[in-house]
Amino acid sequence: DDAEVDDGSRSTIGAIVLDEAATAEEELGYQDQDLSATGDDENEADAKAAKRAQMAADYAKARIPKPPLAEANFLMRRLSDDDQAFMRRALLIGLERGGSIGKTPNELLRLAKGEGHRFTVRQVASAGMKDGSVTFPLGSVDVEVGARCRFFVRDGEFAKKEVEALWTGYKKKELSETLEGKDVSPVTGCMVFPTLDRGSKLFGGKAGYESGVVSTFLPGVPSISGFYANGVLGKLDGTIGGAPVGPNENMLHGSASCYVVFRSKTKRPFFSPKQAMIDAADAAAAKAAAKAAELELAAEDEKRSTMSKSSFGSEGQVAPRSPDGELIVRRREIHSGRSLSVSTVEWS
Repeated sequence: DDAEVDDGSRSTIGAIVLDEAATAEEELGYQDQDLSATGDDENEADAKAAKRAQMAADYAKARIPKPPLAEANFLMRRLSDDDQAFMRRALLIGLERGGSIGKTPNELLRLAKGEGHRFTVRQVASAGMKDGSVTFPLGSVDVEVGARCRFFVRDGEFAKKEVEALWTGYKKKELSETLEGKDVSPVTGCMVFPTLDRGSKLFGGKAGYESGVVSTFLPGVPSISGFYANGVLGKLDGTIGGAPVGPNENMLHGSASCYVVFRSKTKRPFFSPKQAMIDAADAAAAKAAAKAAELELAAEDEKRSTMSKSSFGSEGQVAPRSPDGELIVRRREIHSGRSLSVSTVEWS
């Protein structure tokens, strides 16, 4: 559920209050996303909808300004054990980036449409045990009264959907530009720079999940390179993420993945050592096959020549001729009943 900052100064949030309008808008977004669910998915979607409705009802009973820590403790009681343990280790709060008017409230649908991220998530640096306020790292953000915020936890399944939605929006944007007649240069390479917490542990023990998704959406790229880092520098919404919806300056991301896509303005094919080796092996195989066919043809000619020579005499034998130089031919008479046929056998 979304909340509004009721009391804030600089990088500190003193109190928040439930944003019923944003919560209702989010509910509509989830309903649109769950329309395609069938079978067990429908039951799961109904359970989630009932859970969200119960939370909304509980919030409506006490829609008064509350300290962020008190709200976090209220939410933790409804989370799984893993999510509760994560919130105790690190409290993440996202602040909305600009207005959301005319934008899709659901985060995954936004990314799939190329509308960019809705929230900028930051980790709480300190908290006031007396008043329940939370403070972000100094200088990282200026909290404004009325800004929408949301509590976040890390979830592997959602992270998978987020990566796929991000690249789906990228491909849609590229396709729309192509249909509009814009000159879109071909992709020649891609590098992936994830942070250390986005490994196989986050994606359910599957190694190389993000690079596999990139290979699926960029089949023409021969290889995906990159490395893990303690943090990445870049904009929250770039060419891949979609059009920025708010402040989009460069920042240091402590938990994120940065994708760098290379294109060729000259549209020259991208050199791939692996493809070059494959082409060289194919050329060598074709050359060897041609050589083998040539040797086989030569052997067949030699065989035919040997058979001809053995039929008409040994090798080097001179054709018989008369003293005046005329070629001597053999005549063979064949008697068959009353008819007589004469054939001339010439020297070969």
